[in-house]
Amino acid sequence: MSEAVLMDIEGQLENLSDGTIVLLESQAENSMNASYAALDSLINKQGKIGIIITANRPYANLMSVYQQKGIDVNKILFIDCISKSQGLELGEGGNVLFLDSAEDLTKIALSIDGSISRIQANKFVMVDSLTTLLIHNPPQMLARFMHGVLTKMRMGNTSGVILSIDKQTDNEVRAEVAQLCDRVVKL
Repeated sequence: MSEAVLMDIEGQLENLSDGTIVLLESQAENSMNASYAALDSLINKQGKIGIIITANRPYANLMSVYQQKGIDVNKILFIDCISKSQGLELGEGGNVLFLDSAEDLTKIALSIDGSISRIQANKFVMVDSLTTLLIHNPPQMLARFMHGVLTKMRMGNTSGVILSIDKQTDNEVRAEVAQLCDRVVKL
């Protein structure tokens, strides 16, 4: 991913006001760099506290990679939807909730709600990634889930970043999410 694209992500997320939701669409090979750039902007530069829903990579891997990239992991609460279902050793961590699978959308929604309520202000939710959640859930069900989550985020004045792989996300789900976002950024 070029320096110009990374700066574009930072520019799109710069001074992200409370309640603003952004859909970031990237090519598959650039998705992790898009994630790093977004987190660097939101956490390191803006001082926000993040809730990351990960169905893509396990908590232990993300912790290690984010620390190597200089992301302040003390300002992140992880909702890990992948480690348990893959039989991975869960390890210890005060900043992680291990869920059974990425298929349990009700449990994910409840975990997001509970996590949002624990953080008083200057917070955001990042979904990593919409495309991966589609592997585990039927499109229509995921569209309803995302509609509910994004609506609650908006009502609670919680910012959000939704990561998606460009041209790999179901059109119905993408349309539902895009209409609820303030910005759609194609990288």
